[in-house]
Amino acid sequence: MEIYADGDLKEILTSELGRFSEHDCVIVEMETATPYMQSCNGLNLALDFAMKGRKVIVVGFLPPVAYILMGKSTQWFALIGHPKVLFCRVDHLMIEKISDEIEVGDDDRLADDLSIALLGVTQSQSTIDALRHDMSYALRDGDRMLRWEEDAKKIFGAKTRDELLELVGTAKNEDFDLEKGQLKGQKFPDVCIDVEGTLLDASGNLRQDVLSMAKEKSAGGPITIWTGGDVNYFTKTLCEYDVLYKVISKRTLCGASVRVVIDDLSEVEFKDTYNVMYDEYVQV
Repeated sequence: MEIYADGDLKEILTSELGRFSEHDCVIVEMETATPYMQSCNGLNLALDFAMKGRKVIVVGFLPPVAYILMGKSTQWFALIGHPKVLFCRVDHLMIEKISDEIEVGDDDRLADDLSIALLGVTQSQSTIDALRHDMSYALRDGDRMLRWEEDAKKIFGAKTRDELLELVGTAKNEDFDLEKGQLKGQKFPDVCIDVEGTLLDASGNLRQDVLSMAKEKSAGGPITIWTGGDVNYFTKTLCEYDVLYKVISKRTLCGASVRVVIDDLSEVEFKDTYNVMYDEYVQV
């Protein structure tokens, strides 16, 4: 067992959980102030372990909604989307909850593959931003250009130098949409719910019947809320209703396939508007 925490919390965890020292488990504090974490509040380290298939217990003083709203929602959902990751809030039952997880665990939890894939989309955008910044410098330095080409090929594939320069240059334009089609051809077991007119009525009130239907159809699998509108705005709005599912742009799944779509549009209108495949369509 490895513990990454600060101060009193680390002392408590080490003392109370010492009997599990031989277990392959990582405990990470969300609010740790160690330099490695910086502003990510433990998310980066926990994600690193989760992506390696380790069992990770994330310990935090705040409720999940706080981490969603701190500007790291993509990382948060990717983290808890891993089946071997558990979030445990610091309270008087914390040690008991962590002990149960280490002793029994639940390796049958379903992975949220879309949440994990979305993190890759975000990271690709960060790489593009760096490529745009470095392009002019790479053009003046042969060694730097070789490194630049290597990084560009990770995003755009095996292209020539001129093609890569043109593609990264296109990424400067406002019309360039990295997310569109990046998940093309992939299939996700999600139940995807539209927001305006579907999950929220015309007055902006939550429709509990639609949410209940989505939970029933998901059968314990992942639920995704998607919109053609402002993702950040609807993330905050739904958090006010304590609806803590990932909220994404509909264009992100262009060319991909999901299990269920729940929308207020007719099926014909949906097909004409969005290039998303599905197994079941429900109009509400």
